[in-house]
Amino acid sequence: MKEPWHIRLGIWAGVALLLAWSLLPIYWTLASSLTPTVEFN
Repeated sequence: MKEPWHIRLGIWAGVALLLAWSLLPIYWTLASSLTPTVEFN
């Protein structure tokens, strides 16, 4: 059973979005703890 390409693309986009959503805060805290605090305006 082969899905249309747009369904597969949507699934992969959702998976990537979930991964980014769960990993970005961890990466952000790691990066902000390693780098000196710089105010981003």
